[in-house]
Amino acid sequence: MVFCFFCRPSQIHPDPSDHSDPPLLPPQPLTFETVNGWSVCLSHLLATEAGQDEFEKFLQGEHSEDNLRFWKDVQELKKVQAEDDKKDVMKMDQKVSIIFDDYIAHGAKKEVSLRANTVAIVMENMKNPNKEVFDVAQQEIFDLMSRDSYLRYISGPSYQKLLDSVSASVPLLPATAEQQDVKCKTN
Repeated sequence: MVFCFFCRPSQIHPDPSDHSDPPLLPPQPLTFETVNGWSVCLSHLLATEAGQDEFEKFLQGEHSEDNLRFWKDVQELKKVQAEDDKKDVMKMDQKVSIIFDDYIAHGAKKEVSLRANTVAIVMENMKNPNKEVFDVAQQEIFDLMSRDSYLRYISGPSYQKLLDSVSASVPLLPATAEQQDVKCKTN
């Protein structure tokens, strides 16, 4: 188990080696509960399509949207079923190559900022491409967004304006014990 520095102590992250990601919630009208839930942790924000869209708009203003796009592309890679079917294996290999060329290769147009040792791990993983080839890099980018841009987004005017717009007709009530015991993932 991993503890989230930014979430309440009762919020425990699952083991990062567990790759069972929750499904992206389908688009729904934004509610106060949904938007307010985004303030709990980055995992809650990224669990909804609307959350990803709103966060990406914010990141575009900071010129750091490539971090989120990289994270999303790796999430899509994890969905590829590359077991025995050669066509699926080729599709996965192609996706791995595209992600590497777009975000990690030296001089990539959308290059994300990774530590040298993380790039070295990815380069080693590229020798045998699979769904987990970018896990360390994805976790590093997720952590970076959690510590940095996510906190600015949640405390900034665009999030506050959105929260105000959905809370206009909803009275503010204290969270119940069940709502406070929400689990956040690290990735």
